[in-house]
Amino acid sequence: DIPKSQNVSGAYTLQASDVGNQVNINSANVVVTVPGSVFNAGDIVSLISINGCTATIACTGVTAIKAGELASTASFTLAANGVANVLFTHPYTAGLAVVTGNI
Repeated sequence: DIPKSQNVSGAYTLQASDVGNQVNINSANVVVTVPGSVFNAGDIVSLISINGCTATIACTGVTAIKAGELASTASFTLAANGVANVLFTHPYTAGLAVVTGNI
């Protein structure tokens, strides 16, 4: 059971209140920003694209790595009707997140 915290149809910045929840993206070309200095190690947020929409996950405040890869990247594209999980593996100062899913 992953409760819904937000329905997003415009630019959105993840918040501490999104931890353990799903953020539904219901409009095309939305940019979801992953900020720094907000999340702790072990926090996770699920991003879900609905209605065939795509979104950009902008990881400007943290170092983000796609699961299974070595290099970090500043942004990911969430596929239409896709699901991505952002798992924070280090607290504030290290700012490392692993992103999994349809990206």
